[in-house]
Amino acid sequence: MWLVRTILLTVIASPLIACSSERKPQSMNQHEFDIRGGEPISFLMAGHVYGGQKPKNTDIAYSLGKSVNLLNALKPEYMMFLGDIVQETTPSDIENLKSFVAQLQFPVFNAPGNHELVNPENYKVEFGPTYFHFTYDSSLFLGVDSQQYRHRKAKNQHIFITSQIENFRLSSSLKNLFIFSHHLIWAPGNNHFDEVTSFTNAPYHHDNEFLVWAEEIIPSLRKLTRDKHVYFVSGDIGLSRSIPYFYEKDESGRITYIATGLGDTSEDAILRCSIEEGNVSFHIVPLINQNLEFYGRQYWSNIFNSNVQINAQ
Repeated sequence: MWLVRTILLTVIASPLIACSSERKPQSMNQHEFDIRGGEPISFLMAGHVYGGQKPKNTDIAYSLGKSVNLLNALKPEYMMFLGDIVQETTPSDIENLKSFVAQLQFPVFNAPGNHELVNPENYKVEFGPTYFHFTYDSSLFLGVDSQQYRHRKAKNQHIFITSQIENFRLSSSLKNLFIFSHHLIWAPGNNHFDEVTSFTNAPYHHDNEFLVWAEEIIPSLRKLTRDKHVYFVSGDIGLSRSIPYFYEKDESGRITYIATGLGDTSEDAILRCSIEEGNVSFHIVPLINQNLEFYGRQYWSNIFNSNVQINAQ
């Protein structure tokens, strides 16, 4: 069993809405999220962490695995995985993921995807709650278990999420809301994003089970006061048949829809978000190494063998 430690986070308090303090995320690598309010922070986001679909693959994306020094040099306060952290839940998959996150010098959290939630109870033992929240200064962060919505088992989670959104609405100090998920929960039912669902790694996973977001949650977010901003960040893209990243604001400019994912392609990248004095900015961090020495026999052997096996299926 992986060792985990509950991170030290601030919990929103509201006289009207009860807050579920046990829904704090757990760090995958034992590092604690411990910063003082008011300080500028930055954090990283990576989707579809296991990368390209490879038979008997037990590794994370090659581009991410080779970028430990880069990630540590960025010195983020934390990193949020956006699901599909393993292709299968075998001991080898888990051990390789564990070895990778152990090298990172900051906390790592996960908004889970379908691959690691084959057995949700096992996931909870390893990683803690599948949905969660935490706050920093003027920002509220929500991690969504989109698999529960897909399988119509999100009743309790939906109550939790809508309560947190209501806390955000009522708070005079909270100005930014980040909603992390694996699936692009904001796309189905929104005609403007019909084409976007076809760009995802698994368009058939983006069906009517997510309509509650388009029909209930997003309309409620549009009613927030003008000083509040919402950022959806999802991770089910990145494969060669998909796209590496997506960014678009709604017509009001106060709700932003973002997606990022890895697929062992030449465009592999993660996102970096910075928050300073309440102002939010996003930047692409390319992972493809420009150093010629990076592209040795082992690199091309991994890519070539994976493509050969996939084409042979």
